[in-house]
Amino acid sequence: MTPVTPHHARAAATRRAVTLVEAMICIVLVGVVLAASIHTVGAARMTEARLADRVTATTLADELLSEICTRLYREPDTSTGLLGPDAGELLRTQFDDVDDYHGFGEAPPTDALLAPILALSGWRRSVTVEWVMPDAALTPSVGETYAKLIRVRIQDSRGLPLVERVALVTNNALNRAGRDLSVVRIAPESGSPSIPEAGGGINIDLGGIEIRLGGGK
Repeated sequence: MTPVTPHHARAAATRRAVTLVEAMICIVLVGVVLAASIHTVGAARMTEARLADRVTATTLADELLSEICTRLYREPDTSTGLLGPDAGELLRTQFDDVDDYHGFGEAPPTDALLAPILALSGWRRSVTVEWVMPDAALTPSVGETYAKLIRVRIQDSRGLPLVERVALVTNNALNRAGRDLSVVRIAPESGSPSIPEAGGGINIDLGGIEIRLGGGK
């Protein structure tokens, strides 16, 4: 049996110390990698949830915007010259022209049967309608311009905006047949409609689709 000398004892102790240090370093490295992985997974899930919320919000906004765009441009019987619901129009089902929706809001949003969507508690869907000038900038106006800009906004339970969808409704009061003609087009979410004037009429260019009003046959 080989006797254990002081030199051998010191070497063994040194090896044990090195092994312990290496183990501690490995533990630290594993912890750092694990923390980074958890953070990455958490961020990815938050991004997925946010994207899912935006899809839901876009659907909600487009549904209401489509509903509004089926209404008349203006009150068929009388016109008060004001935006908003007319006398006696207390419920959304009573709105018969687009500006009746001005100032409308609901929390939570409702489904096609007007039942509250409980899963979206805290969310809000709201509408604004304004007159705009028939120019490229769609300058807001305080009076009738025969063009109304509709905005539907969706906010989440924290009050943060998710989606805003825009539609332009025009009333061709200069039509030679004397009829009220409405043109509706939902603009891309990233931009607003523009109406450059040209050739005695109005050209509406929305997302590459041009619609001409007035000045024609």
